[in-house]
Amino acid sequence: MLAAMKPLVRSMRGTHLVAALLFLAVFLLYVATAAPQVTLHDSGELISAGWTLGIPHPPGAPTWCMLAHLFTGIPIGSAAYRVHLMSAFFAALTTVLLYGFVVRALRARTAALPAWYAVAAGLVSALVLAQAPAFWEKAVKAELYALNAFFLMLILSLYAKWCDAPARARLLVLIALLFGLGSGNYLALLYFPPVLLAGALWRKPTLIREWKLIGAAIAAFCLGLAVYLYVPLRSAVDPPIDWGNPENAANLAAVLSRRQWGQFTVTANTGPFILHWLGSYAFLDQLGPAAIVACVPGVLFLAGTKKHATLVAVGCFCSYAILMTLMQSTTPVLLYDLGYVMRYGMQEFHIPLYLLAAVFAGPGLYAVVAWLDARKLVQAKGWRAKVGLAVLVVLWFGVRLPASFQRCNHRAYFGPYAYGKEALRHVPQGAGVVPGSDSADSILIYLKVCERYREDVQIITPTHKYPAELVRLCEDEGRPATDRSATELLAADPAAYMHPKLNQQGLRPDASLVFVSLPRQPGLRRLLAPHGMVFRFRECGLYDRARQLQYWHDLLRTPPFALHAGMKREFREHMTRVLNGHAVWHYLQGDYDAAKTLSLRIVDYSPQEPAVDADIYARIADCMVRLQDFDTALEWCKKALFADATNRVALRCLGIVYVARQQYGLAEQCFRTILQLDPADAQARADLERTRGRRGPGPSAD
Repeated sequence: MLAAMKPLVRSMRGTHLVAALLFLAVFLLYVATAAPQVTLHDSGELISAGWTLGIPHPPGAPTWCMLAHLFTGIPIGSAAYRVHLMSAFFAALTTVLLYGFVVRALRARTAALPAWYAVAAGLVSALVLAQAPAFWEKAVKAELYALNAFFLMLILSLYAKWCDAPARARLLVLIALLFGLGSGNYLALLYFPPVLLAGALWRKPTLIREWKLIGAAIAAFCLGLAVYLYVPLRSAVDPPIDWGNPENAANLAAVLSRRQWGQFTVTANTGPFILHWLGSYAFLDQLGPAAIVACVPGVLFLAGTKKHATLVAVGCFCSYAILMTLMQSTTPVLLYDLGYVMRYGMQEFHIPLYLLAAVFAGPGLYAVVAWLDARKLVQAKGWRAKVGLAVLVVLWFGVRLPASFQRCNHRAYFGPYAYGKEALRHVPQGAGVVPGSDSADSILIYLKVCERYREDVQIITPTHKYPAELVRLCEDEGRPATDRSATELLAADPAAYMHPKLNQQGLRPDASLVFVSLPRQPGLRRLLAPHGMVFRFRECGLYDRARQLQYWHDLLRTPPFALHAGMKREFREHMTRVLNGHAVWHYLQGDYDAAKTLSLRIVDYSPQEPAVDADIYARIADCMVRLQDFDTALEWCKKALFADATNRVALRCLGIVYVARQQYGLAEQCFRTILQLDPADAQARADLERTRGRRGPGPSAD
């Protein structure tokens, strides 16, 4: 047996053994921190699409879906956990490819330093990326970004090999094939081919005359792109997730062109969004100061060894940063929820930039050691230098690892899963459920499709036309909206009132209709009342104020809803939005005591970011004013205005508080400020006139 293992051991010596150990260590780390169940955002939708070979959001991600389906066959844990393992697997492979890329790039310089330093540099680059919080977080969830990083790193590795041996034309054909396949996972991968093409022509100008090679590369790219045939073929069999129903040419064109997200457009928000986007790269937070500093000598050093591959990598970095910034800053669906994007930065879009920066971190450390060795400041071949460098690297990553681990550890992350089950607990048998948000939609889809939980319900995604038509119908006929009138309207014209996301057939005309979150439309809000976590039509007669407040009091004390230090920020944000819907409903009903109570719970739950809390603080202040508690109202007004000095609700409440204290001059200042912000505000003008009337003639005594 030992004799049979000798060839294996011999083949794994040196860099291969280190690569194997690196993969094992990183993969086990990601497996240990992977989420055990569905997470927020697109996770549940993607898992369900992989589980059933369905069509997720445009353009359909066929490569991802087919690979995810393979991973769902692993008999370990939940369906969600199995797909999370896929992200962990490809993320770990990406770090190994990065390690190999750096080692090969430095191998030509081993005359300057022993080969051991090239291996150490490769490990540094790999660990810089592995510990980047954005990369780590996407390695433990079902998302597209880990697989996209894998394709990018594999392509760059093959391109670097071709640069060393331009005669190996097959590598270019393989790269073209990978670009086609990779675009079937994430279309942003197509930002890179122009840069690689320009680099290839610079490296070998005669390529432009090699028509057979050009034809083979185009054919390989088209062959890889043919993975998109999956979209119409799978849609034809009506899987549960069938976004856009792309089984005919018109629908297929709409899905592949991502028409749902709107045409790229420039708005008043585009300029501020571009500035925000540039500031959201957060390289210091993601890679650490040492890695950022090391990148500069790393670029210069590699440019002397692998000039073409280095310049192509730098070109990929610059082109991706520019194109992604412009694309995201002109996408209507992101501009629509600008506040959320600006709070969270969307660092997952920047993962290719972190990967490309990490390429140069290890070589930068290598360059510094080579410079010191050349000037006899250290003896690189001695054991002291090697031990010192090893200690430095261990300390480098040891300092960052605990914080990254705490931030990215999702091992006990059951919040979204529990939220979905709690919402469905209040849904009657056979009802239609309107999730109302992407996260709720994704979670409920997962529970029904993968967990087979509450298969009796129908998950409904109405179009924007539906709420307005429902309100108009009820107002014109002078009758309250009922479950029957709501479901009959949906059934009357499904093409007009149901978004083509799911197979939504089977809703009975007499079924109940439940809204998981408070709708945005004021007209529809008036027709609903809360029932536990969800909202139902008032005619159901289920609303009980005392029971409703007690429900939230009890729920927020039970795991996993109870606040604790390890609660994920994204789940706190999600629950803040859920609670906010219920607080707003009570506020609109004039139940200011209940609105105040729920809003105070929101403040506890909120991540405590000023941009998040300004409106909530202002609502609490308004409730206190209406409850005649002016001293407490004053404190909340100050908090709201500290968070947002232009919050008009807080300014008006502050003016009313000053009027109650007979500080009329200060009250007038508040109302004038509101009029400066909005000269058409009739309420502020009336408040100002009343305050002047109370103060009487003469200058203010304030």
